[in-house]
Amino acid sequence: MPTTMNPFHRRRAAATVEPPPVSTTRQERLLRWAEVLDCDPDRICALVPLMGASAVERATMMVENSPLSIAHADSILRIWGLRSERVQDAIAFFELSEMDAARIFGLKRTVRSRTARDVAHRVRNVADKRSERMIFRLALTGGVAGVLLIAMVSWFVR
Repeated sequence: MPTTMNPFHRRRAAATVEPPPVSTTRQERLLRWAEVLDCDPDRICALVPLMGASAVERATMMVENSPLSIAHADSILRIWGLRSERVQDAIAFFELSEMDAARIFGLKRTVRSRTARDVAHRVRNVADKRSERMIFRLALTGGVAGVLLIAMVSWFVR
């Protein structure tokens, strides 16, 4: 005799099905991560030690109380598709390059933690490349102006 599920169990089974990941842009995901970090801006976050870690180590690396564990604790980011707090999953989900990951987590081994506010600021900078380009342009313009000023002063001193 075949067993059948009663209606209550059918509804419960249907309720536990995970929704498909929502389609979001890279910038939306990064800005949500920054928003989550800003919920407790003075919280000290342990940084993920990327420098010197092999690809295999990075694939399984998890750091307690890191910006990645804070991101994974957010239900919206999980619904959007963040699988775990492992470095490899976060890099894939947030579409981070090696340089982006280095900007967010830092490269120095001596710096082991940052405030959530600082990490959120770094995440926003990665999300909005315009601010980085503007800083680069200002530095370049300042450098060119400095060289021209030195050339003019040395020409007048002659």
